[in-house]
Amino acid sequence: MKKISILLSCCLLFGCIQAQNIHHRYGLKDRNVTHFTKAEQLIFNERAQYYMSGYYTDDNYETCSFYFDNNNRLIAVYSEFTGEYMVIDTLRYNDAGQMVRLEGYQWLNNEWKNVYYIDYTYNTAGLIASRTNYNWLNNEWTLGGVYEYSYNPSNQIILTELFLGNQLFQTIDYSYYDNGLLKTELWSDAGFYSTYPEPSEKYTYYYEGTQLQYVLDSIVDFGWEYDGREEFEYDNNGNCTLRQTLDQNGDVTEKSIYEFESRLVDNTLIPSHPELTRPFIYNNVNTYNREHWYALDVEHVLQYVCDYIYDYSTINAIPTPTEASLNCYPNPANNMLNIDGNDGATVRIYDMAGRLVQQSVLDSQRINVSNLLQGSYLLQLDGENGTKSCHFVIAR
Repeated sequence: MKKISILLSCCLLFGCIQAQNIHHRYGLKDRNVTHFTKAEQLIFNERAQYYMSGYYTDDNYETCSFYFDNNNRLIAVYSEFTGEYMVIDTLRYNDAGQMVRLEGYQWLNNEWKNVYYIDYTYNTAGLIASRTNYNWLNNEWTLGGVYEYSYNPSNQIILTELFLGNQLFQTIDYSYYDNGLLKTELWSDAGFYSTYPEPSEKYTYYYEGTQLQYVLDSIVDFGWEYDGREEFEYDNNGNCTLRQTLDQNGDVTEKSIYEFESRLVDNTLIPSHPELTRPFIYNNVNTYNREHWYALDVEHVLQYVCDYIYDYSTINAIPTPTEASLNCYPNPANNMLNIDGNDGATVRIYDMAGRLVQQSVLDSQRINVSNLLQGSYLLQLDGENGTKSCHFVIAR
């Protein structure tokens, strides 16, 4: 791939972003907070016939695979940038089905290392109340940032607060139109001249009906000054076909053109967790299968970078465990998998299409998984105490 634009999406996976707002990804705004809620609902849509299995660039520089469990929950994201690095996100859920921890792994010195994790808490309405980031630095876990979120009685987010240590470093205030659509985001930041956040940037949203048309960006200099805009175009079905960002001079600095197929979003499992950089979540009717991406080069000239191609697969039933969960590690695994079970028990491993790919007898609480391809698997252990299971990921 042409090294035209800084790959900010990687920063999040490496955990180098100390704190990240759940509604904003690598500097590009998810322009409607309600979109994320819709994506969450799709994850648990039992009527889904398809799921997005991953995407790749047409020059094969970047690939990403999504893995789901038998409850249609996203449990792992594997990303690879050819010749540079490989990263894995693994997701944990509580009994209510809420994602409570995301762990990030990076392939370093021929092994997978846990380089960051993020913990989430929820309020009584089931909305994210806080996000706490830890990074592995200098051989110890170091607190990065803590985001806290406040909502109005309609469960719309109205305030985001970022704390670094004991200091309130950033706030985002949200306002809404009478029809409930997002109207403004007011960003305030602490800086060299102020230890308390002061207004720095504002985004104002404009719609036709319920379709977002453009977003104005204003910054504080000597008063509020126009700093650019983001524009959207749609086809007759209501699918977003164009998204582009313009600077204060009207020059396009980034652009994505989307192509769609007949598959309906409502019948498709769309991977979503608060830290994903792709796919972008829009209120589309159909699913997009190709994205033509343009960005600025080092000379600040807009250039075509690559095509992102999105793959989909048919959802098949995966065997459902009948008993309590099983502890298996390391996860991700490479060649050997440790299992907290009794020797002599039967071990069956299924892929995410429900196919039996390996069967053996547990010996010394370890099994060899070196013959498995990269991906996500369900392991079932049948022994004297019944059937137990665990999900694990193979990554090499």
